[in-house]
Amino acid sequence: MQFMKILEELSGPWRGMSTQDGVRISEGIRFWFQAGVISGEGSDRDGEFRMTGRYNSDGTIGMMRVYHVCTHTPEATGIPYEYRGVWNGSFIEGRWFVVAHPNEGGPFEMWPERESDLQELAIHFHQRELIQA
Repeated sequence: MQFMKILEELSGPWRGMSTQDGVRISEGIRFWFQAGVISGEGSDRDGEFRMTGRYNSDGTIGMMRVYHVCTHTPEATGIPYEYRGVWNGSFIEGRWFVVAHPNEGGPFEMWPERESDLQELAIHFHQRELIQA
């Protein structure tokens, strides 16, 4: 139950990275977590998508992504992509694949974009700039 409670506290903006054909792709997502159900929407270089799925008390996650607008590859509109992963308390990591072609896919990571994390990152870069100056 611990994993479920933590996820439910992290509804809101998330960031992600996935590997597609050897290229790392960044994405922005807005997730909602409630009572084991995941819903979300986001965008990446390929277009705009919606995500739906479930999460379990052991941290396992299963989601489906469907693009409703594809700017990079219009023929991908409506094709379902499955995401299977694990929430470890800091981020979700796993593998995505095309439902009709399970061998086509790659790794992914997703993490909450919390203000405290962004502030910590800004302080880190500022300190690094001071050291280099």
